Amino acid sequence: MRINKILLLLIFSLINTEEIPINNSISDKLILFKPFLGKIFRGKIINSKVNDSIYNIHRWYSVLNGNAIRMTHEINNGEYLSEAFILWDEKLNRLRSWHFNSSGIVVIKDVKFVDDNLIFIEDVSKNKNGITKVKTIYNFTYNGKLQNRTRFLMDNIWVDGGESIYDELLNTDVVSD
Repeated sequence: MRINKILLLLIFSLINTEEIPINNSISDKLILFKPFLGKIFRGKIINSKVNDSIYNIHRWYSVLNGNAIRMTHEINNGEYLSEAFILWDEKLNRLRSWHFNSSGIVVIKDVKFVDDNLIFIEDVSKNKNGITKVKTIYNFTYNGKLQNRTRFLMDNIWVDGGESIYDELLNTDVVSD
């Protein structure tokens, strides 16, 4: 339990930093994240049922001396913000992520790589909407773009959700609309 408190303190201290130190080192447990690190991606949600112009921005960093990944996510110039910290969980012997969002919610997800896909799986079985798990899948397309797909487990059947395609931005590119 003490380790979890220390981890949360470290995470909250990182959330409040304005500048992210560039760190090219990475733990062997996180080496598969290398293609994402130090990059900024901007994409539009395809077939959004809410708004036709919803833009996402993802930033990926190596933090904590290469022992964690920090991913920030922003929708429509700060309307919604989230940050995730991905670490190797020694106790469970697998990757886990802690997601914090501007709605005040903290979510823990399992993380794994399958083939060329980075997959986050969240257990939402306590919800009463029939969805028991949410799977978010990231992969690079043949033309170098980042694709993000969401799927929902309902009645033991995976159902497609939203999708975004992201272009990689240079640090000098403007990330707002």
